[in-house]
Amino acid sequence: MAPPELAAQQKGLITQHDIEFKPLLDAYKSPERYTEFSLEQHRDHAMYWLEAHIIESLERHTYLIDQQIRLADVAIFPFIRQFAAVDSDWFRQDANPVLQHWLEQMIQTSPFKSVMEKYSPWRSDKAILIWGAKEIQQAISTKN
Repeated sequence: MAPPELAAQQKGLITQHDIEFKPLLDAYKSPERYTEFSLEQHRDHAMYWLEAHIIESLERHTYLIDQQIRLADVAIFPFIRQFAAVDSDWFRQDANPVLQHWLEQMIQTSPFKSVMEKYSPWRSDKAILIWGAKEIQQAISTKN
């Protein structure tokens, strides 16, 4: 696929996701604010959208657009992760395995792992954590 076509396809999917899926996700995450449907109904509405727009694509490709991670994967993935986290037991048991596999692949990427490093909660009796200190120390040690 030529780069302009690739960019247009990704932009279209990201835009569609933001306009259509994000409100469904918000309703599922906060059913007490969206009382017209139950939690399960909100989940079903979001899952229906995922089946039609995300899973259908993942059944044809490893990633959303083709066989490699693209901007669309990176942009949409955090929202699917939020969707899965609302009821992780349900997601593990009942969500489409193709979606589960893609989500797990995205979670296991080096860039995601590097930005989602877990830290202990701050406590006044512990040493101060300086963001980027590890990288600075590594840079200094490689120069010496």
